[in-house]
Parts: sequence; structure tokens; C-alpha cells
Amino acid sequence: MYDLVLFVEDQLRDKIVRLRVDADRRVDALIEWYVAHYGLPRRYFDLKPIKYRLLRAVDRRELHRQETLRHAGIAEGELLQLVSHKHRGGVVWRAAEALLDEIEQEVKDLLI
Repeated sequence: MYDLVLFVEDQLRDKIVRLRVDADRRVDALIEWYVAHYGLPRRYFDLKPIKYRLLRAVDRRELHRQETLRHAGIAEGELLQLVSHKHRGGVVWRAAEALLDEIEQEVKDLLI
């Protein structure tokens, strides 16, 4: 059941996304769903795993991964920020997208 509308500021992709979620969903489950749904990278270029975190935009307090959104006191319409440890904003995401576009074009050129 989706009983909470919130906004996630995805600082990796420089986007704000509106989500309808279950208030009893755990923070770690929401992060995992978001990463899978939007195809966010799971590893840095050095192959170390990316640890995403959710912060309350109001006070930049990190939400504990094992608590539910309800237990964390997340309110209707609240803005959360999705960040990673080595966060560099959308620069990394745009660089990865540009690299993928370049590889795709090279593959197309080889097939022609």
C-alpha cells in the first residue's frame, strides 16, 4: 500500500523524483529499489561498491538503513537526498553516460 508521497533529490543524476511509497518500507529497501529501478551504478570505476545513503534535506541527517520511513518521521511531501560516499554530483553520472554513448557509437561503426 502506498500511503506516502515524497521527493528524492538524486544528486548523482541531478534530478528530483516524486515517489509514492509505503511508509513502513525500510530505508535500505527503498535505496535498493531506487538504484535498481533507475539503473544507478553499483560500483565506482575502481570497482569498489557504491554505498548510497538517504538524507533528510531539511537537516542533512542520514536516515538509518534499518528503520522504516514512518519510524524515521518522514512526512508527506518531504524531500530526501540520495547521495553516495564519493559523491561528485551529476558529473560522474554524465561522464559515465558520455562514455557509454561513445562505446555504443564505436560498436555501431564497427558493425557497418
